[in-house]
Amino acid sequence: TDGTANRTALNNAIASLDSVALNTGSLIGGTVVFPPGVCIIGGGAVNMTNKQYLRLVGQTKESTRILFSGITGHGFDMTGCDHCGLENMTVTATGGTPLALVLQARSGAPVNAAGGKNYFEHLRVEGGVVAIYSYGSESNTYIDVDAIGQVGYYNNAANPLAYTSSFVTIAAG
Repeated sequence: TDGTANRTALNNAIASLDSVALNTGSLIGGTVVFPPGVCIIGGGAVNMTNKQYLRLVGQTKESTRILFSGITGHGFDMTGCDHCGLENMTVTATGGTPLALVLQARSGAPVNAAGGKNYFEHLRVEGGVVAIYSYGSESNTYIDVDAIGQVGYYNNAANPLAYTSSFVTIAAG
């Protein structure tokens, strides 16, 4: 499998959490749980943009592996995310030319979501030009995180690599 069906299913699961939250009057968000094993994701990025209180949780960083296959952009696109997290997993890539396996940035108009206060716990990110790229995304928490790429972490206030999101406009400046 090239992982496209897995990416579609994951993006649909994330989108469905918005509907549940809106229908129940709760905060937008929720949790998607990954079992032990390898989940191959292909065909593009996982869309977490402009979400609040969304958690993607594996069992342990040793037993749950998310493998992006053949991507040329980003793995998890967290542009505009607020209080979102990745927990208990290893994120890797094979084939393609991944830019950032985790992209965090402020989103631009019309949403203008701040982006930040995200958390990463018991996480290993391997690959990409940058393992975790954070542009204008403040107050994030990293606990037991291994970031291994050409550059592990890249926190910046000016987006010098001119990264873009496949889903939303990234705020400038």
